[in-house]
Amino acid sequence: MDMKKLWQGTKQILMIALGGLIVLFAFVNLEAVTVNLLFTEVQLSLSLLILISALAGVSIGWMGGALRGRRKRKALAAGHAAELEASAADEEWLAESLEEEAVPQPRS
Repeated sequence: MDMKKLWQGTKQILMIALGGLIVLFAFVNLEAVTVNLLFTEVQLSLSLLILISALAGVSIGWMGGALRGRRKRKALAAGHAAELEASAADEEWLAESLEEEAVPQPRS
């Protein structure tokens, strides 16, 4: 099986499980809290604060991935071999580490 596809499926399962835990944790914590926003204070439920923080983290992570892909496409278009090689080395390292974990070791 292709390790890249396996990693993608594993990532999706982990993200769904983490999202479910965040939603569960948010609904367990329903009490109101005061949030200091430097110049003002706001009262809102802790669950809403947790969900807003989680969505902010997801969007920041998504933007980082989009910027990385954009930088990769620009390097490809400009023919910058060094940048492409560095990106490929990162991807190869991840694939190799996943393959090492998947290969069963012989018993002595």
